[in-house]
Amino acid sequence: MKRARKMFEGKHLFVKHPSKNINKSQIKRASIFLEQVKDMVESIEYIDGHTFDLENVELTFSEALPHGPNTRVGYVVEVGIVGKDKVLFMSDVEGAPLKTHIEFALKFEPDIVLCDGPMTYQWYSEHDFLSSLRNME
Repeated sequence: MKRARKMFEGKHLFVKHPSKNINKSQIKRASIFLEQVKDMVESIEYIDGHTFDLENVELTFSEALPHGPNTRVGYVVEVGIVGKDKVLFMSDVEGAPLKTHIEFALKFEPDIVLCDGPMTYQWYSEHDFLSSLRNME
């Protein structure tokens, strides 16, 4: 806990909303995490669909999006970072198989995109895999 306090103390925490557009396991994890850090941080900001100006950097967050081709495993948010360049971070969209995954990207018009690839194992269908490849293109 001492290490966590050092890491979070006095910081502004930007998190996906802990009870909206979220599945049961995410709600549980969010509740535990926020309870543990609430007295350590300066503030907690719910980011879904919001923009924040931090001195010379602007952070723009998407609304909650499906974590992959459906909402079974929960939701994630994409973040657009505007500084010297426009960088888009699309973590855990599993290759962006849905139109909703790329709408934020197209609107943001990034110079650089960081996106995980499509899942190539387990329950990912051929349709979702091919859709991911088209959308990343």
